[in-house]
Amino acid sequence: MIEKLRKRVKKDINLGNKILLFLLVGGYFFFISSRIWMPDFGELIEATPYYEIQAMPGREICLTRWIYSKEDRAMEIIVEIKLKELIDAGIEYEAAERTKGSLNVQAVLEKADYTVFRITEIPDDWKEISLRLTERENGDIIRLYTNIDVVEQVKTLPEKDARGYEIDRLEAQISYDEFQIAEQEDVISDLQKENAELEIRITELETAVYPTEDEAEEAGNTVAKVRDTISTNEVEIQARMQRIDELKERSEKIIEQIELLKEM
Repeated sequence: MIEKLRKRVKKDINLGNKILLFLLVGGYFFFISSRIWMPDFGELIEATPYYEIQAMPGREICLTRWIYSKEDRAMEIIVEIKLKELIDAGIEYEAAERTKGSLNVQAVLEKADYTVFRITEIPDDWKEISLRLTERENGDIIRLYTNIDVVEQVKTLPEKDARGYEIDRLEAQISYDEFQIAEQEDVISDLQKENAELEIRITELETAVYPTEDEAEEAGNTVAKVRDTISTNEVEIQARMQRIDELKERSEKIIEQIELLKEM
């Protein structure tokens, strides 16, 4: 009787060890696979900035839109693509939530220079989502991220036809133009501020009294250098103002394209 109890206890211990080992291995695999998708389990992962170039061997990628509808449990992502080769094998794509795993993702409109992705059946309690793009030819990977705190939210996000997604892409391009215009205006403002300060400095140098000719000559040389800097800044200001005009003109043409698509 005692021997049977010993064998039973030993059998139960072995079974328990096997279950514990299975849980440890499974948990470790989940942890490792999750870290492949998401870098860290601490704070919310930083979202991929709009308009930032992501370089791959065969292409450059730029995120221009990532919107989310809680009501429809869906996301729309627009990625601009600049191919480096005339012949391209394309990309594969996957989406995942950090703790929920893989998500349903589809390329609803795929062109040579951009792709529109749609993610569906998103869990209500999601925190971070990753879109992974893999080049078929070389296996190189780019990961794009968003999180619940920063994603642009819309009330509804219904499915659309190709024309509807093309309009979305064009609207994202207008937003990109506006972003670039704001950047140019910031630089122009800084250059104008610098020139105003330099003009004050010139006035100070030209009205100062110098006890020796050497000091006066040195001040004159400084004034000449400052005037050169002002001239260089003015050239850059004009170039940036011209770029702003080009971007505004491009946006106007895009608006015309959108109106034509809406009338079709």
